[in-house]
Parts: sequence; structure tokens; C-alpha cells
Amino acid sequence: MVAIGGLVPILLASCGTPPAPKTADPNAKPVGSQQPTAAAPEARFVEVDNAKVSSLQSVTLRDDSRQVVAEVPQVPKARNLTQAVEVVREKQLRLAHWAKADQVEIRAKVIASSPDAVGVVLKSVSTEDGQQIERPATLWYDPSTAQTFSSPILIEETKWADFARAVTEAGGQQKLDPAKVSAALADAPAPQGTGPAMGFDPDGNVVLKFGSGVLDAKPQGLVLPKDRVAGLLSAYGMNAQAAATRPADYTATATPKATPEKNPSAAPGSATPGSAGAATPGATPAGSATPRATATPGGSATPAPGERPSTAVGPDCRVLKCVALTYDDGPAAGTPKVVQALDDAKAAATFFQMGQSIKAYPDNVRLVASSGYEVGNHSANHPDLAKLSGTKLREETLGNSDRLEAITGRKPLLFRPPYGSHKDATDKVIAEGGMAIINWNVDTMDWQTKSTAKTENSAIYQGLAKPSSIVLMHDIHDSTVAAAPTIVKDLQDKGATLVTVSELTVNSGGVYAGHGYCTGTNVPQTGYGCKG
Repeated sequence: MVAIGGLVPILLASCGTPPAPKTADPNAKPVGSQQPTAAAPEARFVEVDNAKVSSLQSVTLRDDSRQVVAEVPQVPKARNLTQAVEVVREKQLRLAHWAKADQVEIRAKVIASSPDAVGVVLKSVSTEDGQQIERPATLWYDPSTAQTFSSPILIEETKWADFARAVTEAGGQQKLDPAKVSAALADAPAPQGTGPAMGFDPDGNVVLKFGSGVLDAKPQGLVLPKDRVAGLLSAYGMNAQAAATRPADYTATATPKATPEKNPSAAPGSATPGSAGAATPGATPAGSATPRATATPGGSATPAPGERPSTAVGPDCRVLKCVALTYDDGPAAGTPKVVQALDDAKAAATFFQMGQSIKAYPDNVRLVASSGYEVGNHSANHPDLAKLSGTKLREETLGNSDRLEAITGRKPLLFRPPYGSHKDATDKVIAEGGMAIINWNVDTMDWQTKSTAKTENSAIYQGLAKPSSIVLMHDIHDSTVAAAPTIVKDLQDKGATLVTVSELTVNSGGVYAGHGYCTGTNVPQTGYGCKG
């Protein structure tokens, strides 16, 4: 193992087709004439060989026209970690897109590996208003619960105030503003908030990385000696420290826990799954070394003074009123207008895209993916999959994943069956492609009414009324496209947090390949074909 550092500056082409950004090291130090506020100890995360994490493979989104490169790991044997990586990658892409970045590069590294803990750092480096902006984030996966957490999980919940004092003292030695250090430590971890990415160096010292503009214009790093944090680490934090300093192989395969059977009263063949949602993987069993995934009161990113921030990855939909807007059958000519409505409100959504539309509008696939919105599979030609088998079924499901991979650089994690129709044989093929089956608990009927007002009303009021809502719409209809700004604004005004499907589910176990879901995983799945 080695420590990783050294940021490579990103260069802009003066003319012609812009090249993809040059590779940047996720632990890079800023380069330039301006010096950091104060000389700092070397703040570098350990780098662990990717081969230590069984089944890990790197996938790369590359959009040369928008100068976007995002290379991150997928770990099929740790599916919740893969889902968490996608949540962070997409949020980093959205932040850069919303800031109108000229280019963005995201790279990831494994920073810990063992049967007890896996750590990953993702760093986004973008050029915004002529300035190089760095946004680091770390994710920590607990194999014992098949659940991924953000950085605060490394610190014992009752010791956070002591930890924060130690970090503030270390910042003072570097002449960093103690008020800014305290504020960042109280905030949600990046990229959801401004909290630091946390991990370990080769000696087991705690490393904290703060993004650009948090403590100073330049990114800053702090190191707390391991003897200073002795007694402050959580039980999981100690496992993570050992996995960083003495890495070992992670070889387990995460599987979902038992979930309720599908609702026997739901009529097979129904186009609209019933309302749903269920307790799935993610609960910490008694006696686990992992502290519970805490959320701040009311879902706020700012805890009470001295309280440990949320250990959730992204928005914590166990405490927030989350709504996942989803759009089927695209991309279409109107898709960029839906993206613009999401951009304007700094909201998120998931797009389930179909083969015919992908062929017609490939650049709109790139737009959605490069802008940080989630892309799922919606078949090649929109048949009733429950009536297909063999080669035709595989082409409609796995073949469309190949089409998306050719554009987005990765096979999708999510599949939306046309008409919500699927059966066990269908599910097995979808599972081969590594996809969870995502139906809905709110059907706006936009495909039938073609009414902007009715689509708005259904998405807003049913979206708020149903638990952990997944709202079905279609961006191929002009009436639905026209409804997007009002839907987004009114849902937010009424207190909803608009999220992707992966954000909706990641902190309550996530979604597993070949399993069906109609809603978020923090409530029981009871809809047709949604057995969890």
C-alpha cells in the first residue's frame, strides 16, 4: 500500500474539439502560485490495491463534448457500496453542472479493504469560473450489515464533540479559521454538505480533506495523530483503521435480507403497481460493531452542538420526505427541458431510457448522465416482458443495457419494465444484468390524459401523500415536459426533497439485482411485482 496525493492541473484546449480532462489523483495537492493558508502536515489517504476488493471493476463515463470524465468502481459483491458510489458520483456531477463547470473529472481509489471494512474516496475536480474546484468524499462499507456510510461513522457517536475539538485545535496550528472548521464538522459530509472526507494514512493517523472554499479558497487537509484519536474511533472506525493500515481481501457477497411477499390481492398484469415499500437490508443487528446510521433531527444537515452529523450517504430519506420523480420512454426532444427544470431547482430525478429513443437522441442520453441525473434501462422496444423468453427477452433487457453502456460507460443498476409487467423468469434475466426492478407507487396517468394540469396535480399531491414515493411520468409527452417546472417547485415548496431512486433507497439497504420495488426501501413493499 502507498499514500496517494499530487493533484494534476486540468488544461483547457484553445480550439477544436475539447479533449477529455487529464487524469487527476483523488488525493492530489493543489498546484499553483497561491500558497495554502498555512503549511500543513502531509494529508494523504492510504491507497490500497483494487485487487483486494473481490469483483471490483472500474467504469468510466466520458463525454468529450462536455469535457466530463468520471471513473469509479462497481463492486457486484458489495452492491450497496456500488449504489452509494453512484449516489456520490451523480451528486458531484450535478454540483459541477449546476456551477456551469467548463470541465469535470472524477476519480476514485480504494483506501481500505478487509472482511470488516471497505473504504473508497471519490474526488471531483472541476473548472468553474476559471477556478479549479475540488470536492472530495469518502464512503465506508460495512460487510456485516451490507450497508454503506459516510465519514462520521468512523467516530464514536458520543465522542464527536471531543473529536471536533481535536480537529479545531489542529486547524488552529495551521492558522485555519476555527469557526469555519467547526461549521464544516457540524455539516453533512460532502458532497451533500461541506463536511470533510475522512480516512487514514499509512500509519493509521486520521486524515481529513476539506473541499475548495470550505476553509480556504484552496482545498485543505488535516492530520490527527493516531494517539490523539485513541478512544474516539467507533468500533467500526477501528476496523476501518486496520483495513487501511493492514489491508486484506474482501471476498464476501452481500445478499438482501428476507422481505415480505408481494401483495396477493394485486392483480397480475396490472399496469400500475400498488403503493408500497419495505424494510430491506441495512438495519444494524444487535451486537454489530457498526454504530447505527444516525440522522440529524428532522433530516437537517446541521446537528445540535456537539452532536455527530448524519452517517447517511446523500439525503437521508429515512427522516426526510423524499420523492423520486422518474421519466420513462425517453430520451426525447423535450428531455433537455426537463433537465433544465431540475437544474433550476437543484433537484434530482431518474430517467428510464428505451432503445428506440436512445438511438434517436444519443446526445440527450449523454446530457442526462453527464449532468448527474440517474439513468436506468426501460427495454429496447417497450414490449410486455412477461410474454417474452429466450433471445428476445435478453435483447430487450440486456441488449438495451449494452446500448446505454456504450454511451454512459456503465451498465445501469436499475430496470423499469414496460407496463410494470414482469415475472420470475423475467427477473432472472434482469438479475443477470445486475439490475434491480423499479416500478412505482404513483402513476400520474400522463400517458393517458396528456394534460399538463392533471400531471402536475397527480405528481404533487399523490407524490406527497404516498410513502417514499416513486412517481411515474414520461418525458416523450410535451404536456409532461411542460409540467416539470411546476411539479419540481411545488414539491420543494411543500417540503419534499427530490431524489434519484438510488438516493431514495441507499440508506435503507438499497436495491438488489432481480428484486422488485415499488417505493423506497424504508417502508414495506406491497405493490404488484414488488416483493423487495
